[in-house]
Amino acid sequence: MDVRATCIQQGFYASGAGRNSMGSSSLLGSGGLTFYYQLLFILSEIKIKNEVTVGWAEGILIPTCIKPRPLPATHNDILLQMKIIWTILFSIISFSSVGQRFSVSPDKMNILYQDVDNPLTITVENCPCSQMIVKTDNGKIEGENCSYYFHTDSGWKANILIYKRVKQKLVKVGQSTFRVKSIPYPVPKVGPSAGGNIKAIVLKNQQFIRADYDDFEIDIFSPIDSFTVSIIRGDTCVYNQINNRTSAFSKELVNALSAIKEGDTVIFKNIFGRRYNGEAIKLQPLIFCVTD
Repeated sequence: MDVRATCIQQGFYASGAGRNSMGSSSLLGSGGLTFYYQLLFILSEIKIKNEVTVGWAEGILIPTCIKPRPLPATHNDILLQMKIIWTILFSIISFSSVGQRFSVSPDKMNILYQDVDNPLTITVENCPCSQMIVKTDNGKIEGENCSYYFHTDSGWKANILIYKRVKQKLVKVGQSTFRVKSIPYPVPKVGPSAGGNIKAIVLKNQQFIRADYDDFEIDIFSPIDSFTVSIIRGDTCVYNQINNRTSAFSKELVNALSAIKEGDTVIFKNIFGRRYNGEAIKLQPLIFCVTD
């Protein structure tokens, strides 16, 4: 094999492109050295088919470029080139497979919320669910068969710690950190929206008011206890205040809404309800502009 130290170009370095830029930190560890020795062994079989040039890094001979000569390709040439490619790919894959893979996936969203059960799916590579132990440093986590529920009532983050049983001992596999947030206040709605333009026929056919948690996929419910409604037509207040004691529309309110016209303004205000945890809350008013 024609070996010369004249072609110091970017090649099979982990980083750097010249002789002076190479250091011990630029090699891919002990596994990388094995890879280079394997590669040199393969290159030695090519002999005169290819011209191989090398560089030096701390006394270690490292190929830095391979410049094929314009010779006709043979079946053996192709096989040797395939061996080089597969050796490179195998070495890269072996470097990335150090450590055991695991996954902690919130079933509903990418953050965890206070005061509710957050569903989690937790898996560990090559480890059955029955051999996993899951813990947290904020709140509690319960479940089985890789399906768990995380619950906390405080804090702004939580670490989910994953262990596996190995010969009656617990071996830590890893951990995942999640943000913890309080559940936002619900948004009152009538029909399809929380205010704005609405067709008269749509508003006339509504039967109740509700509180929604927009963009929130955990199933929780916040009841509406009472609210009032005013209807304005031009500069006249047709109905100053209709009191409603439940989320369902009273007969008085249904009759008032049946008479609304294009251009009317319907205001739902003094909306009182309760959060998922029973806390009493007052929600923002709804203002609808009636269209034909």
